[in-house]
Amino acid sequence: MIDMNQLILTGNLVADPETQQAGEATVTRARLIHTESFKDRESGEWKKGDPMSVDFEIWNGYGEAFANATKKGTAVLIEGKLRPNNYERKEDGVTVFGYRVRVDRWQIVAKPGTRPAAKKQARTRRENTAPNNG
Repeated sequence: MIDMNQLILTGNLVADPETQQAGEATVTRARLIHTESFKDRESGEWKKGDPMSVDFEIWNGYGEAFANATKKGTAVLIEGKLRPNNYERKEDGVTVFGYRVRVDRWQIVAKPGTRPAAKKQARTRRENTAPNNG
């Protein structure tokens, strides 16, 4: 059986990260929105898919550094493992099942307002550039 739990995502933070005390440790929690792009087969145009919200957490000093370096709108890349995030609702006792990414590595892709506007470029098929030895 393959035993692999690794996730790499990019997206924009929907709010400023929040750091809380968890016993003797600290945990920084945040949420990002990832929207996948795809090429429409009929029109040939690039379109955006449905946005996907992903909660994640970063522990101790690494998380505190993340909270200090980022804010709402920051584009980030996170790498980590998927963990269960289940809880029971107080109002009706129903168990809610969910997941959260426990981040092992993060990187800032762009700060809010610093990304240049996307340029529309025609995508062309790469031509064979092998030398002709004939």
